[in-house]
Amino acid sequence: MSDEDPRISFWSLHSSQLRDECLDIADADPSAVDATLRTEARQLAIEWQEILDVQSEDVFVLSRKATQAAALRQRTIEILVHIYGND
Repeated sequence: MSDEDPRISFWSLHSSQLRDECLDIADADPSAVDATLRTEARQLAIEWQEILDVQSEDVFVLSRKATQAAALRQRTIEILVHIYGND
């Protein structure tokens, strides 16, 4: 987390990068990030991994995956902005 480049546009991060950011937050020093946020980040990382693991050509599955990914992206970026800011 401390190696973050403040010039990174969170919206340009790929799903796997957002998952990794969530894992970094979940594993952060308790003095740096409160427990509730670390717990939420761990859950988001799990949900990101589930999306990344989906292997389907079914249009309904892909549609549901896209909808879930949009919601996860929004919440993950909210957390990243809260922790790192976005200059």
